[in-house]
Amino acid sequence: MKNIMKSQIYQLVRNRSLRALVLATIGLSVFTGAIGKIEGGKDMNASDYIVGTLSIVIAMAQFITAIITGIVCADDFNDKTSNYELTSGRLRSQSYAARAIISVILSCIVSVLMIVLMIVTSLMLYPHGSSLNDSALVQRVLLMIPIFIRLSCFFVLISYIVKKPIAVFGVCYAIMMLLGVVSSSEGSIKSAMLTGFGSFKNVCHFDEWYTYGLNTPEYHVYEPYIDSKTAALTVLVSLAAGALYLLLGYSYFHRDDIE
Repeated sequence: MKNIMKSQIYQLVRNRSLRALVLATIGLSVFTGAIGKIEGGKDMNASDYIVGTLSIVIAMAQFITAIITGIVCADDFNDKTSNYELTSGRLRSQSYAARAIISVILSCIVSVLMIVLMIVTSLMLYPHGSSLNDSALVQRVLLMIPIFIRLSCFFVLISYIVKKPIAVFGVCYAIMMLLGVVSSSEGSIKSAMLTGFGSFKNVCHFDEWYTYGLNTPEYHVYEPYIDSKTAALTVLVSLAAGALYLLLGYSYFHRDDIE
């Protein structure tokens, strides 16, 4: 399995499309964090900007997760690399585990990096504001890691079913569009929890209040932290669902005729 992982890493490093995607992702994250400043938002503070922008960056990171996982797990079906590995004596479990591990780690690193870059850029360019503190932002970013793991595991399963990177991206797009159409339904959000899409909605949601007086400006006050029960449940469900997706993916790949 180590040799397969080394081979995969070597291919990814030399993949120009993936390198361009990562660089574009970094640039897009920084641009998203700075767009308010570019447009001349003088009265904006970092707390309000991060709350309003976080869901947008998470949506972009979900697409990036789908693309990276699709490239790592599904692209080798096109050039028959997976077939060559199996005919040369590699076990299916080794082939599957190597790609699953790399795709989960790489997609999570890039996705979390997107969010961190947006937050850091916002904090550097705008006044901090008093609604959110750094520890609350750290809590929410850390809580996104197991959700991204779950999402990547889900796309590993999809990759081995559809066997085309573009189809993995299409599944991601279809799910997000469907959730956008039925977002008003509480049941639809609960049903999306297993994939991770619904959990992202909870993580980037801030309960907020408005304070104002007759001769004073209006201020937004946010609930910065996610309660410990919700955080623990999110982590447990994410890891359990991710493990289930990986098992289902291997079960399908183990029985699949890829000739």
